[in-house]
Amino acid sequence: GGAAPAEAAARPSAATVGRPGATVEVLTYARSLAAGDIVQPEDVVWSAVQAHQAPAGGPQDADQVVGLSAKRALRAGAPVASRDLASPQVIARNDMVEVAYIAGGVELTITGKAVRNASAGEAVPVLNVQSGRTIDAVAVSPGRAVAGPAAQAARANPQQFAAR
Repeated sequence: GGAAPAEAAARPSAATVGRPGATVEVLTYARSLAAGDIVQPEDVVWSAVQAHQAPAGGPQDADQVVGLSAKRALRAGAPVASRDLASPQVIARNDMVEVAYIAGGVELTITGKAVRNASAGEAVPVLNVQSGRTIDAVAVSPGRAVAGPAAQAARANPQQFAAR
């Protein structure tokens, strides 16, 4: 009770953690989420929980979790923990994927078949169906991955490549 929808601003701690029975304000789930569900702004609320139930290093801002995907089923009222969330999947196993090799202003592309699922910024092996060779790439957006020097940059900042 008393929980309000999570706004973009962070909520400070409500009490001293060391005191027995102390409570803190943390992000919790307003509804149960299934594995793969995308967290929407209305899915998280600030709630008071006992300090020992608050996840260490939990998100301090709703913007940190909105848009992420649940790795597993999550129960309404449970504190939000970063380990339970991931970037949404952008490539599914067996999807046809365009892989770009970008270096020195030159871009070469091939189309291949994804060997496994991947989220933006994750490594994804792509089978070149013409040569039968597997290319180590990094997923950047639905149906698109990069290889070579650009792959390192895509791992560090997946949003950089998403608009291309």
